[in-house]
Amino acid sequence: MKHMTTKKKLLSLLICLMTAFVLCACSGEKTDASAKKKEAKEQEKEEQEEEKEDKEDKTAEQETEEKDTEETAADPKEEKEAKEAASPEYDTSLYEAFLAGEETAEYYSAGTKEGSSYVLFSQSLQDGEYTLSEIGEKVCAYMKEDWDHEAEITEISYAYLDCGADGTPELALKYTIEIPMIDIWSSIFILQNRNEHLEICGDFDEWSRSGLTINENGVLYSAGSGGAAYHVFHKSFLDAQGDWHFLYECDSESPVTSVFYDNSPDGEIPEEINEDNLVLLDFYLEEYQYDEETYEDLRTKYQTFAILDEVGEETEFFYTTLDCDDSIYTDSAFGKYMKDAGLKVYKYSEIQDLIKQKEQKEGFDEAWDEAEPLEWITL
Repeated sequence: MKHMTTKKKLLSLLICLMTAFVLCACSGEKTDASAKKKEAKEQEKEEQEEEKEDKEDKTAEQETEEKDTEETAADPKEEKEAKEAASPEYDTSLYEAFLAGEETAEYYSAGTKEGSSYVLFSQSLQDGEYTLSEIGEKVCAYMKEDWDHEAEITEISYAYLDCGADGTPELALKYTIEIPMIDIWSSIFILQNRNEHLEICGDFDEWSRSGLTINENGVLYSAGSGGAAYHVFHKSFLDAQGDWHFLYECDSESPVTSVFYDNSPDGEIPEEINEDNLVLLDFYLEEYQYDEETYEDLRTKYQTFAILDEVGEETEFFYTTLDCDDSIYTDSAFGKYMKDAGLKVYKYSEIQDLIKQKEQKEGFDEAWDEAEPLEWITL
């Protein structure tokens, strides 16, 4: 009986120990699960916080981008005002009054560059004050008297320019004149505001055989036909004071038949020379001067030549593309012909250097060549 009781006690103790072990094990599992759960919650919380931060960062970036976009896409009115504020202020009120017939412009021959080839404005306009319409009337009256043809103004147009790029505007006027049995003619005047008084500082012309391009910085490029194979080009400019400066003239001939007429028996052309492929270029760095008795040109002539439509160092020359590589002056058949004939020939590159020196002497800025041609507005 005692043995059974002891056995029972041992069994009960064993059961208690096993229960305690199980409880401990369960407690450990519960503790581990709780720790894991807590860890998962903390991790989830961290992820949520990171997600929140990312979202806030993205929102901030989006707001910045939208703000930048708003600043970039400014109101058109504000953009225009900003552009005008950044541009030089042009006071054109006196010119506008002249265009409306409410103001006059003074013409005085001593202070006006007469750039016209055929119409002598110094004869059609006496020194004095003229309105917009009176200038045109005087020019037409001169043409009728001198040319014995009626002349009628069909259009008056204008454009603003900035001679010398000093920020002060000048006004260009163009009178398009129809002359029956002759041609359509354009008389062009440049007006400048000098101390609130308009003065005509230059007059020029153009027609079907003589064109004129004026750019927004007052550079003038004129070109005209002197015959079937003859072409004349002039470059000049008006400075900020309205004074005219001659830069150079180039007379070109193609084909170059005159050279052979002057230097070969009976004008014979050597077989090895293709005259149709050549252009003779005579440069002058002075305005036209001649002997009144013999009419001989008194200017220094810088003569060269170039090859048309050949592969080589290409140089843009107003109306055509030229091959002016230095080698053509010694290696080509025409170069050797010119040398044997005793003719002085300059390299095209040498003449360009002389032109640059002349431009510097006259105060010309090569950047003015980049200005856009005038855009004429019809009144």
